[in-house]
Amino acid sequence: MDHFKSVNDQYGHNVGDEVLVIISQHLKQYISEYYFIGRYGGEEFIIIVQKKDKDVVKNILKIRSEISQKAISLSVGTLCITLSAGIVQRKTNENWRDLILKADMALYQAKRTGRNRAVAISNEHTA
Repeated sequence: MDHFKSVNDQYGHNVGDEVLVIISQHLKQYISEYYFIGRYGGEEFIIIVQKKDKDVVKNILKIRSEISQKAISLSVGTLCITLSAGIVQRKTNENWRDLILKADMALYQAKRTGRNRAVAISNEHTA
């Protein structure tokens, strides 16, 4: 989530928790039986796809777009939230630490280039 720290700072952690729950519920709408989703850090979620799924990127982009286009109703009123995403595909035998590092690099590139966007790192550009 973009600027999540400012939500906690301005409205308090209870409202931040409300946002996390709402975003999590929205993400679950797109999770198939082959997806795993979890909170990775303060404002970061990680989605792992256990089976090749050609709709993964399309679904991630759809989630990001839908959330950014509508205000979320909270106990303190409404709030607009945007999402940035880092997308990578695991190479055969690639260790999970390297994969998550690449996803994190892609995420921070999305945030550095304006937020509310997704950046994918292809296998050809990763080593």
